[in-house]
Amino acid sequence: MTSPLTILNGILIAVIIGGMLTFLSFSAPLAAGIWTPAFLVSLYLLFPFKVAWLVALFFWLILSYSTVAQLTFDIALRLSLSSCIVLMLTTIIVKIYNDAISTAEGLATTDVLTGALNRRTMLEVLHKEHEQLCCLVMIDLDNFKTLNDTYGHASGDELLIQFVKLVHESIRQNGTLFRLGGDEFMLVLPCLNIADAYAFVARLQKLVPQVINYKSVELGMSFGVCEMQEGETLNELIHNADTALYQNKLARKANTLL
Repeated sequence: MTSPLTILNGILIAVIIGGMLTFLSFSAPLAAGIWTPAFLVSLYLLFPFKVAWLVALFFWLILSYSTVAQLTFDIALRLSLSSCIVLMLTTIIVKIYNDAISTAEGLATTDVLTGALNRRTMLEVLHKEHEQLCCLVMIDLDNFKTLNDTYGHASGDELLIQFVKLVHESIRQNGTLFRLGGDEFMLVLPCLNIADAYAFVARLQKLVPQVINYKSVELGMSFGVCEMQEGETLNELIHNADTALYQNKLARKANTLL
């Protein structure tokens, strides 16, 4: 996001240079017409894309009108068209570049298969959340290996996508899901104490096999919850969540055997 100070500086520079070009268009319209394309391109370095496009279009209209008023129609038309072509090409190129940057940033932060955020992004988020109330939930999907071995990885991938969709619908804006790899996930729940976090994930645990299944295999979910403690490192926090997950898996197996 561009800061207000940067935008203010951009406006000041654009007004000064644009005003000089507008003044020049009355005293030396041919020189102004030659410099107009370079000025329009420079606006994309001063402003965000949409603002730059609007400001460039505004100045192009003013300078084109001034050029037409001062020069013969043939010359003015050529200058205006050349500036318009430069403006359009610059707009297209900058748009393509911005889209490419957004795509690259998405690939760097997001798991390609499921759309969940990745482990690298999780560490960045945890650093930000480390000073406030926050719970961490380590998640492991039960029976996932059986499903992969029985029906193939394509079926497993489809269920992972369904699981992430279910979690996103459940947490809304109240949490963030990260895929650690395979069928392991981490859920960060800010502003929740451990009792509330445990109750929420327990409901999700019951919901998973009801919503997500494939033929004879039901997808279960084990989880471990821990709460951030003052002075605790991120490695210790993740280890505690992993330990809680292991205990939950043992308890679920014991209940199955009884």
